[in-house]
Amino acid sequence: MLVWLFLYSKIDVPPLPSAATDEGFVKRPVGYASYGKFKGSGGPKNLDKNLTPLGALRELLGNQLPQRFSLVAKATAAEKGWTDDTSITAFWKYFAAVIGHGLVQYVEERDAYVAPKSSIAGLYGNEFLSLLHNFHQFQHAKQMFALTVNELETIFNCQIELLVLPGQ
Repeated sequence: MLVWLFLYSKIDVPPLPSAATDEGFVKRPVGYASYGKFKGSGGPKNLDKNLTPLGALRELLGNQLPQRFSLVAKATAAEKGWTDDTSITAFWKYFAAVIGHGLVQYVEERDAYVAPKSSIAGLYGNEFLSLLHNFHQFQHAKQMFALTVNELETIFNCQIELLVLPGQ
């Protein structure tokens, strides 16, 4: 408690604008000592000028995320008695399919596998999704390659810490 009071006694807190106090806001010091403006510039820690957008995505996802998805998929497939592929390659196929489904919206997911052509000419044909999965396999993949938001957040935060210098 004494350390807390000591820290707050050293922080110079500017007064609130009158409009804020008129609305009922009260001045409270911040819970940490401010060290002034952030000195570094935010961005990638090790900027590789030859890194492609796909390479940057792979760096962001790292190895831990596909491995975790594969591990969860194996457990789900075993639990449900499925013989679907649960490898890291299968994860990347599912990842590509999710992006493909996001590019062209169909009324129903099944339409992407049964319609003769894409609903948007020239973007990509349905053969792209059919090369990755059939409809039944895609439905299984959606259930197998699923992590909680907390797991995803933890993995992404670790990767961001490795790759990015934060800005203020």
